[in-house]
Amino acid sequence: MLKELLDRIDNKRDVKIEVEEYGVYNTRKTEAIYNDATSCYQTRGRNNRILDVSSVNSFIDFIDEELDRCNNKTGKLATVVVNDEGGSFCADDDFGGKRCDYERSLTTLWKTLKSVANCKLNHEELLTTLQRLRPCISNFEDLYLKLLDIRTIGRSEMISNPVFMNGEAGCGYKIKYKLQNGVQDESELPSNFICVVPYAKGRPDVTYDIPIELMFLNNGSGRIEVLFQCSELERIEEKALQDEVDYLKEKLSKYSDLLVLLNY
Repeated sequence: MLKELLDRIDNKRDVKIEVEEYGVYNTRKTEAIYNDATSCYQTRGRNNRILDVSSVNSFIDFIDEELDRCNNKTGKLATVVVNDEGGSFCADDDFGGKRCDYERSLTTLWKTLKSVANCKLNHEELLTTLQRLRPCISNFEDLYLKLLDIRTIGRSEMISNPVFMNGEAGCGYKIKYKLQNGVQDESELPSNFICVVPYAKGRPDVTYDIPIELMFLNNGSGRIEVLFQCSELERIEEKALQDEVDYLKEKLSKYSDLLVLLNY
C-alpha cells in the first residue's frame, strides 16, 4: 500500500486537463478530471433537462427562450419535430442540448366528437352526446327538441323503416309508427347539423366547421339506432394539424437555420 502511494506521488498527474470532445458534427474543448479508481481522465456528465408542454404557444415560448439562452440567433443545429401527438425540440443536435416534448392537449369538444364519430348510438347516448357538444352547435335547442321525438317512437311499434326525405323544405328522415292506443303517427327527424369545434387547447379562437350526418336505423326490435356519421373528420383534423404547423413555422421564422420536420 505504501509503495502504491509513493508511486502515485512519483508519477503525479494533473488533476484536470483539457480534452477534445467529439460531437455529431463538430469537436470542442472540455475539462476532464483524473479518476484514481479507474486510472483515467473522465469528463463530467451534462444535465440535459427535459420539459413537457401541452400547447403550441408554450412550445414556441420554450424554443424562443432556450435559443436565446444558448445565444443561438439562427437556430443552427437545433431541430423541431411535429407529429400527430405533438412534437419535440432539441436545442443542440451536435452535443445533445436541452429538450422539450410537446404533447398536444385537444379540447374536450374535439375529443368528445372523436369518441362518437361513425359510431351507432341509442337514443340516450345521442342526447348525452348532443348535451356535451352543446357549446359548438348553433341550433342546439331546435335540434335537441326534434330529436326528443325518438323517445315517443321508441315506446311504440315501428310501421316501416326510416325513410330519407330530401325536398325543398329541407332534408331529414320520416318515421311512421303506431302508438299503444292504435293511433298511427309519424315524425320527421333532422339528418345533419354543423359542429364548430376548436382543435387544440391554447388557441380557442381557431375553430373548424365539422358536418355531422345522422342516419336513423331500425335495429330489428322496433327501436331506433342512430349512426353518428362524421366522414370529414379525418380530413379536417389533418387540416387543423397543418394549420398548427404553419402557425409554429411563422412564429419561428426568424431562426433561419432551425430545422422543422413534419412526421405525420
